[in-house]
Amino acid sequence: MIKSDEIQILRDAADKLTANSYCGPWLRSVISTVESDIRSDFMPSPTMEATRQLCAGELASARREAAQILTTATDEAKKLKDKSLRFADSVRSSLREAIRQADRALNE
Repeated sequence: MIKSDEIQILRDAADKLTANSYCGPWLRSVISTVESDIRSDFMPSPTMEATRQLCAGELASARREAAQILTTATDEAKKLKDKSLRFADSVRSSLREAIRQADRALNE
């Protein structure tokens, strides 16, 4: 079947469906887009179900990526906190030692 035959079948279907039919008004509203897609060798616009599935897949992927980012950020924050605590301990230890030395020097 050639493109012009498919387009004619769609036009005929749109003509046969009345305004009171379920698909008639919808088909009339999208037929020019579908015709253009056919002429341009594009796949017809995705269905709502295909769009929902695509969006669900993208959302699941985004959630996985967000979870990974959160895990990485949490791990990095823990490393930074641990490093800062070790540094603070080192500073306190150095200060205590400096105070002891100063105390010894004053008491000699």
